[in-house]
Amino acid sequence: MFLRFALPFALLVLFSCQEQNNGHDHGHDSPMLAAALHVLETFDDKDSLIFGFQTTEQYGWHLYPKTDRIGRRYSEMTPEQQEATMALLRSTLSELGEEQVAAIMQLETVLKALEKRADDDDHRHPGKYFLAFFGEPKGDQPWGWRFEGHHISLNISQIGDKISASPMAFGSYPARNIPGIHDGREILKEEEEKGRALAKSFDAAQLRAAKVEGDAPDEILTSFAREIAAMPPGQGLSATDMNEAQRAMLEELVRLFFGKLEAPIAEAELKRMADAGGLDALYFVWMGGLEPLERHYYRIYGPTLILEYDNTQNDANHIHVVWRDPSNNFGENYLLEHYQSAGAEHGHSHD
Repeated sequence: MFLRFALPFALLVLFSCQEQNNGHDHGHDSPMLAAALHVLETFDDKDSLIFGFQTTEQYGWHLYPKTDRIGRRYSEMTPEQQEATMALLRSTLSELGEEQVAAIMQLETVLKALEKRADDDDHRHPGKYFLAFFGEPKGDQPWGWRFEGHHISLNISQIGDKISASPMAFGSYPARNIPGIHDGREILKEEEEKGRALAKSFDAAQLRAAKVEGDAPDEILTSFAREIAAMPPGQGLSATDMNEAQRAMLEELVRLFFGKLEAPIAEAELKRMADAGGLDALYFVWMGGLEPLERHYYRIYGPTLILEYDNTQNDANHIHVVWRDPSNNFGENYLLEHYQSAGAEHGHSHD
C-alpha cells in the first residue's frame, strides 16, 4: 500500500503500476480525460479542485516555493486520491518525465537536510505539490489541469482532440550529488551535459555567433508570467550554420525537452516545429562559462518553441529548464482554432 509523504521508490511504483497506452487517440475518450474524471470521482468536494478555464488562477504558474498555490495538496490526499493523481500525470508524461517528477519531489527532503530545517518546518516537503483543474473535464469543451510545487510546473490544456503542455518547467537543486546528503540521481544532468557538448563543438566563428558576452542570467528570461517576456532580438547561432553532427546534437536536445511528455504529445509538438520550418528555423544561444561548475545558460528558440536552461544559482548547482510555446501559450492557438471551427459549424464567429 502506498503511504502518504511517500519516498521516491513509492512514487515511482505509483507512476509505473499501470501499463501506459502509447498508441491511443487524444480525443474525447482520451486516457487523460478518463484519468481526470477518475481523480474527481475520488473527491467528495471536487469543486474545490476546479477553477475557471482561461482565468487568472490558470495563468498564475511558478517554479518557486509559494504559499498561495491553489488546488489540493498531494500530502493531504488519501492514498486513493494520490494514486489517481499519479495516474493523471502518467497519462501525460513519458517514463523519463515520471522519473524526473518523482525525483524532484523527493529532493525536498534533501533540501530540508541541507538547510538544517526542523522536523516540523513545512517549507520543504515532498508532498507540497498541488493539483488543480481549469474548466470541468469534458471532451466537448476546453479544460486543463496543473500539477505544481517547487521545481515542477505542469500546465496541460485539452482543446478538442489536441493537447498543449506549455508552459512546462522542471528544476533541480542540488543539481550535483553531495556526498552524505544527496547521493542520488543527478536529475537534469543530460540537459546540462548535452547543451555544453553542443556549445563546445562550435568552431571559433560559430561560438562568436552563439555566445552572448557577459555573465549568464540569474534566472530564465521568459519569466513566469502569463505572457512570454520578449527575448533580445538577433541572438544566437542558426541551425543552418551548423554541420550535420551539430544539427543532430541540437535535435537531440529538443527531443530531450519534449521527451518528458508522453509520446503522442511529444510527436505532435515535433510536427508543429517541423511545419514551422524544422531545425532550419531554430537558433542556439549560450551565455556564461563553458566548463562544469561555471555559471551558464542556453536557449533554443524558434517559431513554436523557446527552450531555456539556466544553471547559475548556488555556485552553478541549481538548474531550471523551461519550455514555452510563443505560438500556442496555454494552448491559446488551439483554442482559437476550436472557436473558429465551432463558429463555422454554427454560423457565427468568436472574437
